[in-house]
Amino acid sequence: MPAWPEPGGFLPFASTIDGDQVGWCADGPPETWRVAVNPRHCDQGPPLPGDFTATLLTWLRGGPAESGFPGLTSRDLHPLDVMFFEPFGPGAPW
Repeated sequence: MPAWPEPGGFLPFASTIDGDQVGWCADGPPETWRVAVNPRHCDQGPPLPGDFTATLLTWLRGGPAESGFPGLTSRDLHPLDVMFFEPFGPGAPW
């Protein structure tokens, strides 16, 4: 995949602790951009189906297998039941 800002370019927005890159396939209007994973130890595959929210929930549920990311919850537990957000205050590490 070409690098962004080339049409259809890969625009990374996150990385894993293992050095994998997660990014947008910047092709067309931003609301249609799909997610792709550029793994550290193998070739980059095609963009994943669906939008980012659907992709994130799929990862949290333990799939897709080709993404290389393990599930964070068991199959009978919905990820939104265990996710939480706590805003950082003045004591934040940065």
